[in-house]
Amino acid sequence: MGNVRYQPKKFAVIGAGPVGAIVAAFLARGGYEVTLCDVVPALIEPALHPGIRIEGTDTLQARVAHVTTLVDDLIGDPPDVIIVAVKATALPLIASALEGFVGEGRYVVSWQNGIDTERVLARNLGARHVLRAVVNLGCVPLAPAHVRIAFHHRPHRIQELDPQSRDAAVGICEALTRCGLDTVHTDRIHDMVWRKAVLNACMNPICAITRKTMFEIITDPILYHLVDLLIKEGAAVARANEFHLGPDYYPYCIDYIRNAGHHKPSMLQDIEAGRRTEIDYINGKIIENRLHQREDHRVRRSDRDAHPVQHHGPRSGQGAGTEMTRGVQTRAQRAQRGVPRRRPILSGGGVPHQYGFRGGAAYGAQRGTFLICWGMQGKSVPRQERNRSERAEVASVAGEEAPREPLGYCALCPPP
Repeated sequence: MGNVRYQPKKFAVIGAGPVGAIVAAFLARGGYEVTLCDVVPALIEPALHPGIRIEGTDTLQARVAHVTTLVDDLIGDPPDVIIVAVKATALPLIASALEGFVGEGRYVVSWQNGIDTERVLARNLGARHVLRAVVNLGCVPLAPAHVRIAFHHRPHRIQELDPQSRDAAVGICEALTRCGLDTVHTDRIHDMVWRKAVLNACMNPICAITRKTMFEIITDPILYHLVDLLIKEGAAVARANEFHLGPDYYPYCIDYIRNAGHHKPSMLQDIEAGRRTEIDYINGKIIENRLHQREDHRVRRSDRDAHPVQHHGPRSGQGAGTEMTRGVQTRAQRAQRGVPRRRPILSGGGVPHQYGFRGGAAYGAQRGTFLICWGMQGKSVPRQERNRSERAEVASVAGEEAPREPLGYCALCPPP
């Protein structure tokens, strides 16, 4: 990476879950002064003694220098870099608590899943002090400060939000790489965020709904078809919003999933632990971007309606050489002519298909995960019976508290 002017010495990691524990352990092993922060004392106490234990694709054990349950302690003795590794749902609270941390030479890295997590931090801290990372590993907690890494696809990526902070981004990458957590600087972080988000969107909610591992999903033909729909829909939304996923993105996703083995993705871990999932920052953001793209399309269509385009030449039912003026037809005009309505990628009004999704695969997966969360809170949740024609259980979302009679619509869909 060459000579880098920014060389951080002190790090803090907020979030002592599996992802936070991994980055804290690597930094501590690399000789940096590391403070691990989490509101749950039982998660951080073992990080001091005997230390954080990592097994799986990487094996190490390292002790952090300090632990704390208060973010305010980080502000009183500020580190050079704070790595935020909490669930995206906690970001607004974390961002507000870190407002006093902002200062010259101090940076906050969003080391998380999901789309636009860095923007939540930047609203409170300013873009100059915020960096975004894309983390390429899968991990499972075994015990407090004890984590198994199921797969680790190096390198990880980091980019600054403000060009003035480029040296800091490169310096942090260099520090992480020296510790064994290979990380490189990129100028295309948003493309990489979307590459990972679409991948998460196709597996996380399906695993959470069915309680199956990634291997079990990919070997089930019915569920594999749902994954296929989610990949294609997410990729189409990304490309419609001009994010570059690469020409080989689909086979990359399939290979990634097949190589994951019997791994439980984070959303399934959240459901099993009774935590709120990150569905809003994954599938929810894909839906949000699709709706924005649809709104832009409506504006362009309205503009075309106001300025019809002339087409010349023969048409069906007209003699050769007849000249006609044809504008963009309204929906009512198409209906009168019997022209079927085009099926959008993601339909708010609903385009039913053989799996019962009304509103696109991403919407269905998001809604299905919401139904699970409602069931965990003791509320009555719809439950889908076995679909005999497909010979597969689509979903069972609420255990014994769910209604047992068939309700006629998929548990992945909103109730009518």
